[in-house]
Amino acid sequence: MITISRENNMSNNNKKKKNNFYSHDLQLTTDSLAYTADEELRNLHDSLRRERDMVLREGYDSLGVETSICYVQRELGIREKRRGAHSDYMKMHGHVEPEIGSSQDDSVDMPQD
Repeated sequence: MITISRENNMSNNNKKKKNNFYSHDLQLTTDSLAYTADEELRNLHDSLRRERDMVLREGYDSLGVETSICYVQRELGIREKRRGAHSDYMKMHGHVEPEIGSSQDDSVDMPQD
């Protein structure tokens, strides 16, 4: 099991080390990423990218944050491939998925008296 965590990583140079740089700790495992909702994963990805930018501006080592970004991107990529494979399977077996936003004919033929 791989643990993704935000840590205060300071490279060994003469820059002043800041305590509690991150506002909170994030403990994620690859298993927990698999059960995280798509929207939450996208939000986490955006948050980690902003955090990476801040870490770089402050002169800290961004390796930990970039590693976390890679794990989240990997999970998002797995899900995209799975959606594509499912769509291909459904098309191959004659199940056409309705397009988002398309309207189907909802009228019901009523028997004539």
